[in-house]
Amino acid sequence: MNEFITDTEGTESLTPQEMTGPVEPAEVPGGGIDPASIADSTSIEEIQILATGHEADLLGDEELHDELTEYVANALTDETSGDHEKLEAGKGLLSRFILQHDKAWSGVQATFTSYAIKIGKALNVMKKLAKNSGHRWEEWAEENITFIKERARMEYMLLAARTDAHGYAWIGKQKLMLLINATKKVEGTDPIGTFLTEHGILILLT
Repeated sequence: MNEFITDTEGTESLTPQEMTGPVEPAEVPGGGIDPASIADSTSIEEIQILATGHEADLLGDEELHDELTEYVANALTDETSGDHEKLEAGKGLLSRFILQHDKAWSGVQATFTSYAIKIGKALNVMKKLAKNSGHRWEEWAEENITFIKERARMEYMLLAARTDAHGYAWIGKQKLMLLINATKKVEGTDPIGTFLTEHGILILLT
């Protein structure tokens, strides 16, 4: 799939720095780099709090999360059962965890793709407002929406405009943009579905 689609024009996805522009790292006294100087407006501490405080919530199964955490912490030192029994227990536990992980990850991708669609919808509305106000959209956006690079802005707007693609949000924004660009000339109400079927492409929930 990737080999076929990545040859389409302008479909490579953007990194956070490409979307927001280059950031010059700041040096700290005594040498080294201040991590905060290359982060965005969300502090490293805020990210750590979010990650640790909502880890089990994001998985969607707190009991399973705690069960695996306990297994990792105690399996090597627990003497109430033999290694073979603990291996079998770990295999079953890990199988359940991976299944839940993949489901949760698809949910996370769908959620953040929906955020990207909302950003695109807002930009499309603002484009109309800018034109109604007598502005040239690209010039106005370049001067006023400096926090989003032009290329990323165009991606958001295209993503929002391709309403037929919104049902595939669960595959994530990057893969979805590849498919959107690969199906520009595909006709019908479900160009992406048609494309996937015709090329025998199966998208896994990972």
